[in-house]
Amino acid sequence: MPATGISNVRRRIMIEKEGAVLELEAFVVINYTYQQGKKQLTRQLVAVVTEVGARDVEVKFLRPYGDSKSVFVFPQKPDEDTVTKDQIAKVL
Repeated sequence: MPATGISNVRRRIMIEKEGAVLELEAFVVINYTYQQGKKQLTRQLVAVVTEVGARDVEVKFLRPYGDSKSVFVFPQKPDEDTVTKDQIAKVL
């Protein structure tokens, strides 16, 4: 008989984001805004969705592999954050 615990059930949580579906393990581009001196800058980062809440999304960021602009890997030390759904620029 299969286990019925919630941890054993794979949930698929979806949200509409400009015609694309946001779900667990989806790769996304995040607009990450930060201060540098008096300037407010925005950087786009690639991440994978780990949890989806009502307003927020938990993500793990990736980094470019070497000098590549098209190959991304997870860093050795996990880089995780909670971002708002408004910060998601694109679902890949």
